[in-house]
Amino acid sequence: MPVEEIGEVCIRGPQVMQGYYKQAGETKKVLKDGRLHTGDMGFLDAQGFLHIVDRLKEMIIVSGFKVYPRQVEEEIYRHPMVEEAAVIGVPHSKTGQQVKAYIKLKKDCFLDVDEMREYLAKNLTKYKQPKQIEFVDSLPKTLIGKIEKKKLRTDV
Repeated sequence: MPVEEIGEVCIRGPQVMQGYYKQAGETKKVLKDGRLHTGDMGFLDAQGFLHIVDRLKEMIIVSGFKVYPRQVEEEIYRHPMVEEAAVIGVPHSKTGQQVKAYIKLKKDCFLDVDEMREYLAKNLTKYKQPKQIEFVDSLPKTLIGKIEKKKLRTDV
């Protein structure tokens, strides 16, 4: 990929695994032409440093445009009243998917959907802006405390 262009991170070399133990099907999905396809999306900067943008499976496609949930979440987190946020793609009949944001506000803070939309419109392209915003008291977490987006997707 050219410098600064986002693509899937693939690795090859003697340190890369030769496959999953007794799982030929899974191995075939991730090992192609001697490269391990990590499922991470990233880019190399001009100095050659790798920047991870998001996971390939979490990418949202809105009318053919790629939206990386992490980029939208980072913008939401910039709002001083936001404690936690999670962004997922939800099915949409015309655009394929649309962006949905779950937002937990800090204690004793209040923000309505219109205020959040106005805030996000300043720094996100229109197709990246959440069409659905849901304020929640809590977000589901894994045992290690990571927001469990899989659970959010099943609740849609």
